[in-house]
Amino acid sequence: MPSLRSYLIVEQRRRHVVVYTRGDGGDWLRDEITGAEDVLMPCLDARLTLDEIYDDVPLPPLAVGEEADEEEVEEGWASDV
Repeated sequence: MPSLRSYLIVEQRRRHVVVYTRGDGGDWLRDEITGAEDVLMPCLDARLTLDEIYDDVPLPPLAVGEEADEEEVEEGWASDV
């Protein structure tokens, strides 16, 4: 689908978003967003924060052996750490 310029994959178990954006040459660029970073959507001329994306989304506690991202711990987003 040539008109698709970008899309997001939003994880439901932790604050983590993968952004795929099509470059000018048609190649897909991947950017992983965690912690307090913003999600840029240039094709929509928009910027979202992870707080906006995960507003009112209850995140489950981390599973045994699963590690929180450093920023999740610093900001107090990770539970059971």
